[in-house]
Amino acid sequence: MSLGPQRGFRAGALLQFLLIALISAELAGCANFRRLRKDLKAVENAASLSGRVTAGDWQGGPIDVYLFDVEPSVGKPVRVSQFVALKEPGKYEFNVHQGLYMIGAHEDVNGNGTLDPGEPHAVYQGFEVLDVKAKNNRSRLNMELSEVRAPALDRISVDVPEAFEMHMGEVVQLEDPRFDPSTGPMGMWTPRTFFDTYGAGVFMLQEYDREKTPVLFIHGMSGHPREFTALIESLDPELYQPWVFQYPSGAGIQKVADALRRILESMHATRRLDGLCLVAHSMGGLVAHQLVRDQVDAGTDRYVRFLATISSPLGGIPSADTGVKMAPGVVPSWRDVGPKSEFVQSLFNRPFPPDIEYALYFGFGTSTKRNKQGTDGTVLVRNALPREAQDAATVVSGFAETHTGILVNRATVQQLNEDLSALCVAED
Repeated sequence: MSLGPQRGFRAGALLQFLLIALISAELAGCANFRRLRKDLKAVENAASLSGRVTAGDWQGGPIDVYLFDVEPSVGKPVRVSQFVALKEPGKYEFNVHQGLYMIGAHEDVNGNGTLDPGEPHAVYQGFEVLDVKAKNNRSRLNMELSEVRAPALDRISVDVPEAFEMHMGEVVQLEDPRFDPSTGPMGMWTPRTFFDTYGAGVFMLQEYDREKTPVLFIHGMSGHPREFTALIESLDPELYQPWVFQYPSGAGIQKVADALRRILESMHATRRLDGLCLVAHSMGGLVAHQLVRDQVDAGTDRYVRFLATISSPLGGIPSADTGVKMAPGVVPSWRDVGPKSEFVQSLFNRPFPPDIEYALYFGFGTSTKRNKQGTDGTVLVRNALPREAQDAATVVSGFAETHTGILVNRATVQQLNEDLSALCVAED
């Protein structure tokens, strides 16, 4: 059975449709739900590999940790599938499929991104092949860096290709095919397939410039980076550098926030971010709120300076709780957006970081005889404005717009630029 117009829905309308209309029994055999169930099985079977990198004589450079995919027939790495940079010796973690892997690390003393002669390095247990089974989490995969060349390095081919699943600052254009609007529904319905096809990560739309303030845009459920085109194009190119975070929006919000934090920590380790401003739409606002609180808990450097959430269901979406109970298949992030969900209930248990300026934007452009409560067509005003969020905000602004229309509204564009100028750009 086909959903017909589902692919052409705007992100906000699609979310409402999914959480209300798709719960009907007649959709139980829908192809999207069949793909969802298959995809979720792969997600449930995922495993994590983690450990610590230590250095007896750390020289102050970032620690690059590599996860290699291994070819069973030759027992050698065939590609670098994941990478993480640590600002200093410490813990690393990779989320993986069932398969064969090797792990290595080195201190990038000169900052050129490659292992040069004399730089401290390590390989886990002489490049032991890790045979990872479904749900087979492995921890304590510890390595100690040394300048003595590890003989096991000879098992790496001269040029192991990189096919990163997690992108950390790749420079692309907003017109890149991976940002096509069709990727939004794919990322929601089949998050594992999306990740295998496109990966996920933070992308820069221009070469990095330390003199400019980075503004990271985070889309919501079934969203995509091009939704921010109007806001991105309005930024002063002399002051700001736009970044976008693309991710499979069907994944659990905590997992998305964890991934984003690891990506930003890696970028910070190599670029020494002086400040970062976040602009998040819809469910992306939940990701951003979780990110800034988790960063505090982790005790890492505090480089986020400003957050603006736009039409975010900070108090949840009531229909989500019903949808989770009745739908024939449940996307993980659906579970997190209900008002009664553990995620929403705990979101404001921790105070908002006082050193981050917060702008809260909401829409109220839709009303009906049946529902006279203020709403943007997807998020009720009362769910966009929980008291805790208002108390944390420096600015609270409402716009007579729909859930996605707010992203192209001239008043929104103007307000964001005013708030970025006043609250985001560091004074000299």
